Amino acid sequence: ASDISQYKVNLIEENIQRLNSINVQAKVQDATIFDVESECKADIVLADVPCSGYGVIGKKPEIKYRSTAQKAAEYVKPRGVLVFSTCTIAKEENEENMMWFMNNHPFKLESIDEFIPEELRSETTGLGYLQMLPGVHGTDGFFIARFRRK
Repeated sequence: ASDISQYKVNLIEENIQRLNSINVQAKVQDATIFDVESECKADIVLADVPCSGYGVIGKKPEIKYRSTAQKAAEYVKPRGVLVFSTCTIAKEENEENMMWFMNNHPFKLESIDEFIPEELRSETTGLGYLQMLPGVHGTDGFFIARFRRK
């Protein structure tokens, strides 16, 4: 696990200890700079990518549009998993990025049904992604997609 700030790395480390996780290490790292030593080494990568934040704008009205490219996919082992998430409801940041990603990387979508509550399951979750909407799901707006590296 990594974050650009030591403060957030300390929070990650607290959670690692609280959960008694033995297979997670936290470090300060800028995710925009590729870490060659980590290439193709991770079984699972959770990529909480920068987005507009429109899904949580009700709680954070100061949000301004920002977007940067992420290279999390290169850290995933063959047959490993990449979980992509955003806190937005913008189709171009979610479904369109998901389709672009699959067309340009050796990954395929994989069902998330076994990892989510039954009331969230739908045709799209069986395919591998979920768009959560304020006022519909009792949450802020979030998007999650699960990919398996070929």
